[in-house]
Amino acid sequence: MIERRNSINPCSNVITITFSYSRADVKQWTRIFVREVSGRDGILEDEARRITMTELDLTRWLRSHPAAFYSIEEPWAFQLARWAFAQAVKLGYLAEVEDKPGFYCLTAKALKLQ
Repeated sequence: MIERRNSINPCSNVITITFSYSRADVKQWTRIFVREVSGRDGILEDEARRITMTELDLTRWLRSHPAAFYSIEEPWAFQLARWAFAQAVKLGYLAEVEDKPGFYCLTAKALKLQ
């Protein structure tokens, strides 16, 4: 979501735009991720249920995906991706794998977002 405080004057040398991300954005990024790992029409849903990833795997995906933080410069993209990962865990879209500390899997809640 983008919020603008003022209209943009084309003659200005500097403009300011405030970006605001929320749980709705995290939900949308999770939906996109689930669709990508499930394949078209959810054909690979069983594989999506078994996939495990680390925080680094998902933050790399977020930083390189055009729908997420691809167009944002470092170090901001990295920090935003870490925030989004933490929110995905907090919102119940990712859960840590019991016998593999540091590895996460998609939850049933995430898989329903297709």
